[in-house]
Amino acid sequence: NGMSIEGFTPDQKEYDILADKPTEVTIEAAAKNARARVVIYDGNQISDNGTLTSVSKPGKNDYIIAVTSESQVKAAYYTVHVRVKKDDNANLEKASLNETNEHEDNTY
Repeated sequence: NGMSIEGFTPDQKEYDILADKPTEVTIEAAAKNARARVVIYDGNQISDNGTLTSVSKPGKNDYIIAVTSESQVKAAYYTVHVRVKKDDNANLEKASLNETNEHEDNTY
């Protein structure tokens, strides 16, 4: 939706994004040096033009961004984890404990 990754810094190599439902995700990455190569991979498709669009699915979706220097000697890798809530979770809604004193003589 055109949002920048909050707190992005070139020194941090991994980022987590949370989503409530599956959504179309567009990853756009630009290198500091215009002659560096940027490749983005989502596990299914690859883009070498700095932009990749795919649909995030429930669970963890990883987007890997590789930036290679013009000389191809140095490379940096960034991973964006888009985590989408699953509807089929097994989490409790709530829990309670009702204490009764059925064994007054303290024998169990």
